[in-house]
Amino acid sequence: MLVGPDGGYAAELRDKLVELATIKTVAAFLNSRDGGTLLIGVADDSSIHGLEPDYESLRSEEKKDRDDRDLFQLHLGNLLANACGPAAAANVTAQIQTINGQDIWRVHVQPSGHPIAVTDVEVDDNGQHIKKKDSFFVRVINGTRRLTDDDRDKYIAGRW
Repeated sequence: MLVGPDGGYAAELRDKLVELATIKTVAAFLNSRDGGTLLIGVADDSSIHGLEPDYESLRSEEKKDRDDRDLFQLHLGNLLANACGPAAAANVTAQIQTINGQDIWRVHVQPSGHPIAVTDVEVDDNGQHIKKKDSFFVRVINGTRRLTDDDRDKYIAGRW
């Protein structure tokens, strides 16, 4: 789910962490003045990894006749709607691009008209949830940052 080629528990944990990182990045773009674009299936070094492992993780017996791309887009939409709310998720569009035979997703995020907080889950090395809390994320240059309560209030006052 948003990456996981080697299967098993470690891959499942990594998949959840990648999903959470995707949610945080999209929330940060929603909270920004300009929105932003996230490429899924592309590594930080710009190499193309594609989404075949993600497609495979979403396939099931009852969904075997569904298109991989459709399943992925539905999964991404559900993740964002559950984490950020349907109104905020409506500000997100996704387009498929195929590069060298590999699918990647270009996720474009329009800025939200209201602050977006997401449930942030911390996990320990064994994959156990440590705590859940609502967190507020913003983009700072090319990174996603969680703001503390005081900084969040200052940011919201200046942004909205």
